[in-house]
Amino acid sequence: MDVLCLAPEFPLPVNNGYRMRSWALWRALAAEGYRLTLVTLAPDAVTGDGRRAAGEVFARVEMAPYRRASMSSGGNYLGRLRGFVSSAAYSVERFRSPAFQAVLGRVWREGSFAAVLCDTSFLAVNWLEFALQTPGPEHAPLVLNHHNVEHMILERHLRQEHNPLKWLYAARESRKLRGWEERVIRLAAVNLVCSAADAVAFKSLAPGAQMVITPNVVDVPPEPLSEGAGSAPVLLFQGGMDWNPNRDAVSFFVKEVLPRIRERVREARLVIAGRNPAAAFVRRFAGIEGVEFTGTVASMRPFLQQAALCVVPLRVGSGTRLKILEAAAAGKAIVSTSLGAEGLQFQDGSEIALADGAGEFAAACVALLRDPARRAALGRAARQRVQRQYTLKEMQTALRQALALALNDEALRIPMARMAPLSKVV
Repeated sequence: MDVLCLAPEFPLPVNNGYRMRSWALWRALAAEGYRLTLVTLAPDAVTGDGRRAAGEVFARVEMAPYRRASMSSGGNYLGRLRGFVSSAAYSVERFRSPAFQAVLGRVWREGSFAAVLCDTSFLAVNWLEFALQTPGPEHAPLVLNHHNVEHMILERHLRQEHNPLKWLYAARESRKLRGWEERVIRLAAVNLVCSAADAVAFKSLAPGAQMVITPNVVDVPPEPLSEGAGSAPVLLFQGGMDWNPNRDAVSFFVKEVLPRIRERVREARLVIAGRNPAAAFVRRFAGIEGVEFTGTVASMRPFLQQAALCVVPLRVGSGTRLKILEAAAAGKAIVSTSLGAEGLQFQDGSEIALADGAGEFAAACVALLRDPARRAALGRAARQRVQRQYTLKEMQTALRQALALALNDEALRIPMARMAPLSKVV
């Protein structure tokens, strides 16, 4: 059975949380026997190695060249200004691509697809616009994969934003994005969500929308990674520095948590391993002892290996954190905020340590740094949780349910005749 997969970027190399979820999802579908065709935006050049690796999962890959403006690293102020005065959400409009729709049209005419799997509610703007202009696509159920509840990220960002102009922009954008998500999840035959928490959030927008919990998953190494032999205990934060929630987490930890830890464990140091840290951001912490930025890394394994403790001090975000699953799969003890561990079924105190507020977070880290036996026990239990619940097998089971639901229920087809013009949708 053929499935058309739509993606906002080429999935390889698998070097961030977005690609980890998407690649696992496609691998799981291929393992279920579906024949997959990928149409993707391609912001960057794709190597021959990348194409060959994609060929292990996809029967066909087509790309539309595209340069997308970042939402979280600044820039494109003119586009943001237009977005502010527009009724459309800027975070959706930046994915609209005539080139993508042209490639999509060609692939659609040349194939015969039982279903369409669209990655992110943002990219769905292209599928819906194409479907409105072309007879036939409404007969293929749309399965929409959600990495986050996107409007919720902006709503949570408002709590930390003190610049009045940025606050006003984010507040307006979050309202528009909320309206877009409400509409698009109603139009999807099935929505794939990371957790029960995300399903509840979406159900509050569209009570009748179909949800299937499709958990984030990771590959579990054959053996847990032992701690490094160095004398200085390493606290590891994993995450791309081109993503605002991660930058906020690092700022909070370095300014408010790390000094409290170093008062009691003087030799403790923080390693921040993640892609694309802006030079201006790194300079903010240049004079602070015990803080190291690695920049983009080829593999997280050596940094996990040396870590005594993994920290997830997130105050903004949605979805479920793959950084927690990676650390747990490696057998590492983890300290996280409640929001950081949201949606994951790790038990506080036995599989993870949850702490909110700078003082509580620092105390949890100090207690574990001083207690190697408890640290090891927490890591073992976290790894067992991943092995039971967050592997590719679990994703395959969820996808089997989702595709059966979408393909076997005619009532779940997109009601194109009743769709409002797309200009009103966004």
